[in-house]
Amino acid sequence: MPGSLGAQDVSLSLGTWGIPEADPGIFALAGLNLGLGPRLEAGISAAGRLNPDPLSEIYAEARLGYSLLSDRASPSGGATGFFNLVAEAGFIQELPSSFTLAGAWGKAESERWGRRLVYLRLSPAIGNPYYRRRDRIVAPSLIYDIDEGKVSFSLSLLISDFYIVYRAGSR
Repeated sequence: MPGSLGAQDVSLSLGTWGIPEADPGIFALAGLNLGLGPRLEAGISAAGRLNPDPLSEIYAEARLGYSLLSDRASPSGGATGFFNLVAEAGFIQELPSSFTLAGAWGKAESERWGRRLVYLRLSPAIGNPYYRRRDRIVAPSLIYDIDEGKVSFSLSLLISDFYIVYRAGSR
């Protein structure tokens, strides 16, 4: 039955991450995804600056994704389309870094927590839960900064999902 518990899966995500208007540097993302049905998924992630000042910026992300071209998982356990396109919508909150937390106290709540962003992302994807791996490649995002009222563009080069649970069928 589509959308049944039998179609659920869990994956760990690792990848690069682009944040608009951030100082130059590299960000990395680590997260957890849950398949909610054959086409729908939800995810949470943390992204942090790796250089030049490690963990000086940390972001939390929550998202929903919907596979556009084919089911991402099959309730029967069989393979689905190897290539897909995932439409994603999400919320990003800048967190006070553990290294700068002391400087956050005494500030107004809005200054303490940093930027709040919402985004739409279109992720070309290769792989699926059946193969235990999926790569979302060169994914453009349209990002709206809630506090500044600005729209910007970002690009995530690679986000890899490693499936640790796939409860469809008997595979």
